[in-house]
Amino acid sequence: MNKYIEPKQISNITDHLNKKEFDEALIKIKELSIKFPNENKINKLFASTYFKKKDWLNAIRYSEKILLAEDEKNHDKIYTNIGVAYFNLGEIQESIVAFKNSIKKNSNFETAYNNLAISYIEIGMYQEACQSFLKVLNINKKNYFAQKNLIYLLNFVNPKNIKDHLILEINSKIKKLINNFSDSISN
Repeated sequence: MNKYIEPKQISNITDHLNKKEFDEALIKIKELSIKFPNENKINKLFASTYFKKKDWLNAIRYSEKILLAEDEKNHDKIYTNIGVAYFNLGEIQESIVAFKNSIKKNSNFETAYNNLAISYIEIGMYQEACQSFLKVLNINKKNYFAQKNLIYLLNFVNPKNIKDHLILEINSKIKKLINNFSDSISN
């Protein structure tokens, strides 16, 4: 019996995944898990396959197993995947916890901030969503997704500090113009 997973075995699994043959990939992964029961690569394959299959509970289960591996370097991405899975299950509070854990691991991970903001929007926490999108824009000022969603949020939120971002300053000026225009019409 081999001590290591052969690249051919992984390639076979990824071929199934690329063809969206998730059940076939799972069969091959399960066979490998019997031969290599403590191999973290197996958990990664399970987590990835279940995530692609949109089997959120199993995706979370195997992602949490990956987190237990001491040598794992991508905890921020794993927590974000867990957050996405919880979000898709409708467990928004759990998704928020996962995204915050991701941010603790990598304070410059804009995907985690974006997803955190979307989770906040889902439960009506617009001020918090606004702050999360502002953090994204501090990391990457060209993030179109965050710009677009921040502008959308300004329909519901009056940010506390308009000096935080140019979009907030412009929005404030537009609101003042609209108010002045409305006042001039009513007089």
